[in-house]
Amino acid sequence: MAYEVPQELEYREKIIFGLDFEQLIYAVIFAPLALIIFFKTGFNQEIKIVLVSFIVILAGGFMFLNFKKKILDFWSWYKFREFKVASLKMRKFIPVKDIQDNTIEIGGKNAKNSNNKSSTN
Repeated sequence: MAYEVPQELEYREKIIFGLDFEQLIYAVIFAPLALIIFFKTGFNQEIKIVLVSFIVILAGGFMFLNFKKKILDFWSWYKFREFKVASLKMRKFIPVKDIQDNTIEIGGKNAKNSNNKSSTN
C-alpha cells in the first residue's frame, strides 16, 4: 500500500534516551552546570535549589520547547521592529516593481516569479 509522505514532516534521529542530537547537546551543556552549582558551590540549600531549578527549566525549554527558534525569531523582530516605508531594509524585504490600479507588482531575487502581482483592497 503506497501513500504520500507530507513534505513538512521532519524526521529527527533519536540517539540516546529518546533525545535527538541537538537535545543531547543541550543536555550536555546544562547538566554539568546544574551539577556544579548544586554540589560544588557554598550557597545555602534554598539558593542552590532555585538556581538548579532555573537551569533545568531553561534546559527543558531549549530541549523541548524550541527556545532557540523563539530567541532567533525575537531577535529578527527586534532588529526590524522600526522601519520606514522607503528604507533600504524594506525595499530588500518587499521588492516592489510597480503599483498600478490597486495592483502591486513585486520582483527581485526574493520573489519566486518576477511577474507576481498582489491585488490590494
